[in-house]
Amino acid sequence: DMGLRKGDIGEAMEEIQWNTSDDGPEQYRIFYRMIYTFCFHVVVTTILMNIIFGIIIDTFAELREKAQDVDQEITGRCFICGIERFRFDQMSNGGTGFEEHITREHNMWKYL
Repeated sequence: DMGLRKGDIGEAMEEIQWNTSDDGPEQYRIFYRMIYTFCFHVVVTTILMNIIFGIIIDTFAELREKAQDVDQEITGRCFICGIERFRFDQMSNGGTGFEEHITREHNMWKYL
């Protein structure tokens, strides 16, 4: 018989009476339990949930960054020769060398 047989750890703790007429150390036991329970819920709900949400947000940020890298690779290079957009734009007079290159010289739809 190992483990918790009740629902959660709060139910597994022993019952404490609200009205303690003792003047000894047992008098404040209910308040200690309330402080412990409050701190437990603050730690679990605030800190652990924020850690989980942070992991989820970071994962989506990585996915977005990978998608942007792929998009940059598609729009920033010639599909056929692999030369970067910057080189074509730098060598052209009007700055539209890349657009001219992919529409006239290496139009990918002409290769199908």
